[in-house]
Amino acid sequence: MSRKSSNVGAAMLQLGRQSQAAGNISVMPAAEMPMVLTLDQLSPNPDNPRTSRNPRYDDIKASIRSRGLDTVPKVTRDPDGEPDMYIFSDGGNTRYQILSELWQETGEDRFFRVHVLFKPWPGRLQCVIGHLAENEVRGELSFIEKAQGIHKARSIYEEQLGKAVSLRQLSELLTREGLPVHNSTISRMEDALKYLFPWIPDLLESGLAGHK
Repeated sequence: MSRKSSNVGAAMLQLGRQSQAAGNISVMPAAEMPMVLTLDQLSPNPDNPRTSRNPRYDDIKASIRSRGLDTVPKVTRDPDGEPDMYIFSDGGNTRYQILSELWQETGEDRFFRVHVLFKPWPGRLQCVIGHLAENEVRGELSFIEKAQGIHKARSIYEEQLGKAVSLRQLSELLTREGLPVHNSTISRMEDALKYLFPWIPDLLESGLAGHK
């Protein structure tokens, strides 16, 4: 590899560390690219449907303490969000929490500086669906968490279109985006949110009704 290519690669990795100091301008990469970000530059995605503690949290933490991250987290940046802050685009909130704990406990730099893959901002709707799909693959969402996530996706979709979206239309959207869910299943989820969740939120959040 030429010296010029090496310099370009190094500059790409440094993008994550740049601030708005120079001319108050923040660089937004236009394509997927690797970065090295610090925990100070990362933030959990507020639209991640997971609200409960991952049941494998302690095992994941032990693995990260011993081996580091097995997979590179995917991050993005909301152009309307806080400047120079990156959020996770497909899962990742649990790993962020664990890295933060390990950094506080050990002070080791390997937990503070994180290799990530930056993805251009896909839009809030795609981020919500991306988190749902990632958690679906891992089987980590309770029934009610998935219901809340899909309900949020529907609300965002309706806001974008400026009109109501039927369950069938929502099902078709989710399927196109890699999260196949039948409209009859979405109907049961909506019923659970409307009729059960207001009365037994703790039971539902603890996993009652299972992952279906």
